[in-house]
Order: sequence, then structure tokens, then C-alpha cells
Amino acid sequence: IGDFNDWTHDKNIMKKDNTGHFSIKLNPNPDGSPAIPHNSRVKIYLTLPNGEKIARLPAYIQRATQPPKEYNNP
Repeated sequence: IGDFNDWTHDKNIMKKDNTGHFSIKLNPNPDGSPAIPHNSRVKIYLTLPNGEKIARLPAYIQRATQPPKEYNNP
């Protein structure tokens, strides 16, 4: 979920492979720009076996920043 899909939980569903890894392929936008541009806000939205729904940063993320004014950030 993220800026790229207006934080809609039921869009862009990931698929689990036979090794237990989840993945998704997002095609570029019609104008050729990336589906998830640089500096986009993204999270992985999971439903746990007990039914709890959580949002987390993806394990592969290479750059993460805190939004302004969160966590006592001036």
C-alpha cells in the first residue's frame, strides 16, 4: 500500500510462492514513469493468521525517512 495506490488495502495484492516469499510485479504507468516513484511512501499491509491487520515497512526497503513532526522530529 502507499501513495502509488492511494493507500487502498485491496489493490495490488501480493502472492506467496512455494518457498513462502511474497512478491508483486507492478507495471510502469502508461506514460512510462515508475509505478512507485522515488520518495513515495509505502508499507506492506498484512493480515496475520489470527486475523489482526498490520502495516510494516517492506524488508527490501533501501531508504526510509520519518515524516516531519513525527516522533518529536522538529
